[in-house]
Amino acid sequence: MYIHHLADGKQLLPVWILDEAQNLPPDFCRDFPAFLNVAFDSRDLMAVWLVGHRVLAQTLERAPYAALAGRIQVHAHLTPVFERERFARLIEHGFERAGRTQTLLTDSGLEILRQASKGQHAFCVPVCVWRYRMGAVIWPTTCCHRPSSSPDRPPP
Repeated sequence: MYIHHLADGKQLLPVWILDEAQNLPPDFCRDFPAFLNVAFDSRDLMAVWLVGHRVLAQTLERAPYAALAGRIQVHAHLTPVFERERFARLIEHGFERAGRTQTLLTDSGLEILRQASKGQHAFCVPVCVWRYRMGAVIWPTTCCHRPSSSPDRPPP
C-alpha cells in the first residue's frame, strides 16, 4: 500500500483534507473509523482533517458518530476577525506565507474586503486567491484593478 511506503520508506505522514465535510454522507462518518482500523491497524499512518461548518461538529456529537468523534485530537473554530488592524495582519500574513512580498490590497481594498466578508475567513479566500494570481492592486475607486489580460471579475 502506498501509504505504508510513505510512512515506512520515506518517513512521511500524509494529510488527507476533507473540505466541506459537513456534506459527507452519514454512512461515511459512521464507517470511516472502521476503515481506518482495518486499513492501518493500530499505526498512525495518515492525518485526516475534517473541515466544515458548525453543522459538522453538531453531527459528530451524536451517538452514531462517537467512534469518529473519539478519534478527533484537535478541534479548531475560526472566529471572524472584525478589528481592522487584525484583519489587515491576517490578510497580509496569508499573502506573505504564499510568497507575495508586494502590496496586493490597498487600505481601501482591505476595508471593502473586511466589510463584505464580515471578517469571515472563508469569504476572503476566493478574492485573495484571485488577487494573488493577478498580482494587481485593488484600487479604492473600483475595488478591483483589471489589467487587459485579466477576467472581468474574480471567480465565485
